Amino acid sequence: MIYYVGDIHGNVNDVAAIDRAAIKAGVEIVVQVGDFGMHWPGQTCPINKYFEKRKRQGRPGPIWYTCAGNHDNWDKLTDLAAKQDSPSLIE
Repeated sequence: MIYYVGDIHGNVNDVAAIDRAAIKAGVEIVVQVGDFGMHWPGQTCPINKYFEKRKRQGRPGPIWYTCAGNHDNWDKLTDLAAKQDSPSLIE
């Protein structure tokens, strides 16, 4: 099963709630379809911390795939994609 979500706008509480609901429902993949709200200059990213902590603690959870929206930092996302040898974000 796959969940599709959008417009999280950096709200870590929404991410945690979606993560818990996905685990309860047996969802393996969450596709976040824009406006995730990560990686803004000068701001600590609570969503990133959430996923790092989940991984460090070995907690189960779905794989999250995201795509950028108009409220995301495209410069940072393009840089991250290049560092990860990912496909181009902009064709």
